[in-house]
Amino acid sequence: MFSWRSQRRIGAILVVFIFLGIFGAVSYWRFRAPPTCSDNIKNQDELAVDCGGPCGPCELKNPKDVSVIWARAVPVVNTVVDAAAFVKNTNEILASPLLEYRFTLSDEKGVVAERVGRTYLYPQERTYIVEANIPVARTPTKVEFSIIKSQWQLYEESPPNITVHGKEYKLEQETASTSRSVVETQLFNDSPFDFRTVDVSFLLFDKNENLIGVNKTIVERFLTRTDREVRTVWPGVVAGGVDSVIVAPRVSTFSPTWLLRPQ
Repeated sequence: MFSWRSQRRIGAILVVFIFLGIFGAVSYWRFRAPPTCSDNIKNQDELAVDCGGPCGPCELKNPKDVSVIWARAVPVVNTVVDAAAFVKNTNEILASPLLEYRFTLSDEKGVVAERVGRTYLYPQERTYIVEANIPVARTPTKVEFSIIKSQWQLYEESPPNITVHGKEYKLEQETASTSRSVVETQLFNDSPFDFRTVDVSFLLFDKNENLIGVNKTIVERFLTRTDREVRTVWPGVVAGGVDSVIVAPRVSTFSPTWLLRPQ
């Protein structure tokens, strides 16, 4: 049994602890730092740590990698090849206005050549990236495509819509004894804008879906709601039987000069 004096002392100590607890709690709630989008804490109705809710979208904080479906090279002459890659942006709402990439061509002895370039990607876009006239010391047997740098941003607009209406591969007589490969196509600008330039890539495949030809051209002053006939020419006949043709027109809306006339 505690004496009356001991009981009073214990009661006083409990009162002091209770007071200090209340004071500490009030001080903490009053003087603590307000929640932010960089405090590494999931608060303020965030969907994940420091993203969602009042913070930026979680997709922007954690963008997905670009998927490389394939990368291949096509010999042009003994010391020159063209390279192409088929890629997909797996991000649903993110675009990359600047995507730096590298083609690495190699054989059993090591790296034969490299080519670095830049492009862009719209959300969920599947596209072809082409690099022409790469000098090589030896014939490459392996092609790798890698992303060096990317810049992601939200993209809520509709990408440019240029449709392909018909495409034809044919041999065209050049001289009495020589011919050349030609692809002709018709494009339609189904976007509400006049484009200053449009990049058009051409890819040829044989019956086994091997890439056997690559080319690029530029269409200038492509007005809205108009058709445009486009053709590209190879200096000679593409080796292998051409079974299918892909025509891929693209316009970058990230450049300040992509419009022919300001809106």
